[in-house]
Amino acid sequence: MLFSRRNLLLSGTAAAGLTAVGVPVSVLPDAAPGFQLLSGGEIELVTAIGEAFFPEGNVFGVSAADVDLPALVDALMAEELDPIVQPVFRYLLRVVDAGTLASRGAGFAALSLADRRAVLENWSDNAIFPRRLAYDALKSVLGMAFFNAAAVTDHVGWSPTCHGAAS
Repeated sequence: MLFSRRNLLLSGTAAAGLTAVGVPVSVLPDAAPGFQLLSGGEIELVTAIGEAFFPEGNVFGVSAADVDLPALVDALMAEELDPIVQPVFRYLLRVVDAGTLASRGAGFAALSLADRRAVLENWSDNAIFPRRLAYDALKSVLGMAFFNAAAVTDHVGWSPTCHGAAS
C-alpha cells in the first residue's frame, strides 16, 4: 500500500469508525482462561463462523461444535502458524464483526445461522478482492483446525499412513 494522504485519511477514518462501534484497533485483549491466544470475544466469533462453515448435519458428519473448534484454532494459531499471522487473524475477526455490525445492525455472532452464512457468502464473492482474501484466510485457518480434528479424520476414514504399509 502506498503511503499517501488519501490512504492515511482512509485508514484513520476506518480506525475511527471501528473505535466508534466499540472495536479496539490498537490493543488486542489477553487470552481467555484456558486459551493461549484467543480472547473471549474471539472465541465467540470463531464459534459463530465455525458453525456457519461446518454446521450440524454437514456432509462430513461432524460439526464445528463436535470438535471444540475455538480450542483447535487457538492451538493451531499459537503452536503451528507463524507468529506474524496471530494478530492479523485476530484483527480479521474484528473486521468481520464490525462489518457485520455496520451492515446488519448486529455483530456477527448475534445473527441467525442463515444470516451468518449469507454474510460469509457475500465475503466469498470475487468482486471485492480484499474481502475475498479475508474470507479465504478465515476459511483456511478454521478449515485446517477442523479437518485436523481426530473426530473428523476418524469419521471420514482418513489415515496418515499409506494403505498396505507394514505395521
